[in-house]
Amino acid sequence: AACTKAGGYFVSDFITTDHMRWYPNLMRSYDGKTASLRSPILEEQDGRMFMCSDIINISWDTPDQSLKINDSGVHRRWLAPMQRILDEVRKHYSFVQVLDAHSLEQ
Repeated sequence: AACTKAGGYFVSDFITTDHMRWYPNLMRSYDGKTASLRSPILEEQDGRMFMCSDIINISWDTPDQSLKINDSGVHRRWLAPMQRILDEVRKHYSFVQVLDAHSLEQ
């Protein structure tokens, strides 16, 4: 909160379990030369939720235009409890509004 001006806005994005409903299994770069294959799953460890994704990148954006396949391995993202995040943010900001990242609806 100390880094924003009074009356200014702070925008952030938090990953929640709801991401699983629309998280893409295939992502492509704007130019179509790189694709990323993902297979997200929810995993619980020690009472904490994580979204885990095996990620494989396929690219034709190489100097000789050859196909390059890269196994990026498993990426784990901690899914923080939203209520805990909201409680902390509300301590520092006078007005907090939560919007769905996909639809921008409350």
